[in-house]
Order: sequence, then structure tokens, then C-alpha cells
Amino acid sequence: MYSRGLLRACSLVILLNGNYLVYAGESSPFQRYDNNLTLGYYNVIYGDGDSTGGIDIHAEALLDMGLWLSAGAGYVLYYNRTSSVLNKVTGASLAINAGYAFLTLENKLNLIPYVRMQHIGQSLSTGYDSSQVDYTDAYGPGLITEYDAIRDTLKFRFDTNVLFSNTKSSFVSPNNYPDQSNTNTLWSFSPSIQYNITKVLTTQFIYSYTINTYNPSMSANTFDFRIGIIY
Repeated sequence: MYSRGLLRACSLVILLNGNYLVYAGESSPFQRYDNNLTLGYYNVIYGDGDSTGGIDIHAEALLDMGLWLSAGAGYVLYYNRTSSVLNKVTGASLAINAGYAFLTLENKLNLIPYVRMQHIGQSLSTGYDSSQVDYTDAYGPGLITEYDAIRDTLKFRFDTNVLFSNTKSSFVSPNNYPDQSNTNTLWSFSPSIQYNITKVLTTQFIYSYTINTYNPSMSANTFDFRIGIIY
């Protein structure tokens, strides 16, 4: 999930591969996609066979000055674990992104370098008087590439980022396991499609593959469908 007044006052133009790269401004066609509020349903499938799913809400804004902001929150509805039976699961996440947009290819391509901050909390319990509570904080850089395929109607996006995370786990069980803490590096690659049904109604489908370097079996495929409004 980057003072802009000085940047906007500048007439900086960068030559990149024979195409001019300029700061996105008031006429950016991507404002007709990126100013949105959506509600979604997601499903995550991990490499070890576990799966989880829930609902999420996202708000995104591309301002006239080129500043891009995004925030999202999710709530876990279920968690299926192959190694044990869970009788109660609660979990929530919050992510904030901030970046700056650059237009190129005659305003057909939008590049957004950004930084992301994320917090995840999750509690898992079984029928054997055991429970586990995890808290994860993560941050890192990312890059979004957007292409306006059909003006005002269809946009393709590819989002990639790397997050540096720290997870703290607490356990309540008859075995009195000690608390644990680990650091991790997560690489994510997310192609997506946004289709504007009307000038105010939009849909998005996002696929994401995340590589977990600390525990490769927890690398994940995520599928997220969202519907919302453009403002």
C-alpha cells in the first residue's frame, strides 16, 4: 500500500526507450479506473494444501498531481488446514500503499512505483485446547504497470512487489510451546483485469502468486473478484 506541489510545478520529462515518460496529471485516462471503491471475495490456496478465504474492501485514488494511494482491509471467513481440524478461526488484514504515477506510450501505459505497509492478525484454535495467534508486519517496494486496452472500459495491470516481514506467534496448548518470531521475504506477482461496466460501475479480477522464502510450502495462489464504483 512518496511535497508534490514542487514536483507538479516542474516540467520534468524523461526519455525512456524512445518514449516520453511524464508525470501523470489532470488529464490522466487512468483516473477513470484508479479512482474506485470495491468490495471483493478472495480465496487463497497454499502449497501445502491449506486454503483460506474471506471478504475484502479496497479504496484507490489517483490524484490530479499524480499521487497514487490505495488502502485495503480483509476479514477471514474460513481456514481449511490439512494437518489438523480447526474449530475456530479469526483473522484480519490491513494494507496501505503510496506511490507516484508516470504516463508513457501516448498515455496508454501507466507506471506506478510505490511503497507498501501491511499488518495481519490471525487466531487459530482446535478442539484439543490448543490455539495459535500470529501477528505479521510487512513493508517493501513495488511497481504497478497498467495498460489502457479499451479507453475507459478495459485495463490490464501487472503488480509486483517484495515485502520484508516479521511474524510473532503465541501458543496456548497443553505442551506449553514457547512464543516464536521469524523474519521473511515475500515476492508477489499479480496480473489483473479491470472492466468498467458503466461510467460508475466496475469489476476486477486479480490473480496473485506469492513466494514465501522462509517456508516455501506456504507460497500461495490468490484469486480475488471485486465489484465496486468509480468516483
